[in-house]
Amino acid sequence: MMLSKGAQRLDVLTGVISLGLSALLFWASLDVKDFGSIGVGASFVPKLTAVLFLLVGLALIGGAFAASKTSDVPADAKPEGEQTTGGIGAVALSVVLMAGYVAALDAVGFMISSVVYVFLQILILCKQHRRRYLMFALTSVVPAVALYYLFVDVFDISLPAGVLG
Repeated sequence: MMLSKGAQRLDVLTGVISLGLSALLFWASLDVKDFGSIGVGASFVPKLTAVLFLLVGLALIGGAFAASKTSDVPADAKPEGEQTTGGIGAVALSVVLMAGYVAALDAVGFMISSVVYVFLQILILCKQHRRRYLMFALTSVVPAVALYYLFVDVFDISLPAGVLG
């Protein structure tokens, strides 16, 4: 992957911030009291989130350093014909989409809301010429079903079932 020097610096900065958030969240979760002996206590999800932040931070930093060894792209260079994504429009659409997801969660249910949200979010963030709808659908359905099973059947935490329940 060819990243400009600015993008590499931004990835390193984001990675360092993720590592800091990971440490802060893990430290804060140490004070969470567990009131039951069901195996998974109240501090489980914050600690899991902290570990995930750690992994994301390490991946960002590692990816930036790996790209710096193989990339000789000038800082302002953009590949020809490459369509940029993001910007304020994508951010605004993402915020509206998140609000819609939260609003639909109780009525429609976790699984359907999550599948639709993830699919639409991928469409917002993906470049026009690289759209693989089958891959997007699988990326939307598989985690939603797995998370529903994990929380409802393994952790015994109820999620909104909506029209499916």
